[in-house]
Amino acid sequence: MKKITVRTSDRFLFQKIRLALLEKAEVTLNDTDAALEIVDIDSGFTPSEGGVTVSRISHADLRIPFTVKELLKVALGSGPILSLKGEERCAVLRGEPIKLTEVEYALFRALYKRDGEYASREEILSEVWDENADTGVINVYIHYLREKLERGGEKIINSSRKMGYRIDKKYLGGDEC
Repeated sequence: MKKITVRTSDRFLFQKIRLALLEKAEVTLNDTDAALEIVDIDSGFTPSEGGVTVSRISHADLRIPFTVKELLKVALGSGPILSLKGEERCAVLRGEPIKLTEVEYALFRALYKRDGEYASREEILSEVWDENADTGVINVYIHYLREKLERGGEKIINSSRKMGYRIDKKYLGGDEC
């Protein structure tokens, strides 16, 4: 989980940021050991290199009042939330690599490359296993993927009895909120 510190004397601003990033990042107040710093320049703090500035009156990376969507984009990045790292055989969720077994990776890749569109059970079987495999094996490996990817209660892999399985488009670079 990404560690973010908010440097401010405004407790309300800190709480707003902390609640918006709940379960997406570990947010602390005025900590020095964090991957990202969100600095309230109205409180007199000086931003460090690579830090995100927030202000009510001046030009800043994040202008108050801001929406949760704007905060997420600045704090967590605007790229895809979920990506594929083939050389390491893993999924990357919000910058955190998640190791997958060979079969889990093949299944994840089969869903990921469809860019949010459904993959039927038959397509998955022919791509990951052979056509003679039992369709029940898909349920087992979808369960394994969900255990690894959906730790925060998010619904990343969608299923439909008629359509098959897909990765929700919002995790593939679309809007998160």
